Amino acid sequence: MKEKKVPVFVCVICSLLASVLFLGIGYFKGLSASGGQTFYATIADLGDSYMTVRGIEENDINFRGDFRLSVDEDTEIMWRHTDIGLEDLEPGDRISVTFKGGVEETSPAGLEDVTQILLLEDEL
Repeated sequence: MKEKKVPVFVCVICSLLASVLFLGIGYFKGLSASGGQTFYATIADLGDSYMTVRGIEENDINFRGDFRLSVDEDTEIMWRHTDIGLEDLEPGDRISVTFKGGVEETSPAGLEDVTQILLLEDEL
């Protein structure tokens, strides 16, 4: 009688562990696929590899201030599903900014790992 209980118990434990493993993998894949946080802003200043932006009023209160962000070769800059360069942007343009990571508590706030900037203007 004890011999039957051990295999059933082992099967139940293995099934539970497999379920937890697959749920954990799905959760972390969902986090990486989410692409981070996005907010809308107006460009205040541009440099060779950075920009300063001001979040618009429609954003959550945490993204209505001034932000400084670095733009590197991994940052995707697009307009209407077309790649553009940092030189195609100018102060006053409305953009969306997607980033991963934290927000540095400086003035202006610094953003880590900016992954995408989308130009929201009608014309380039």
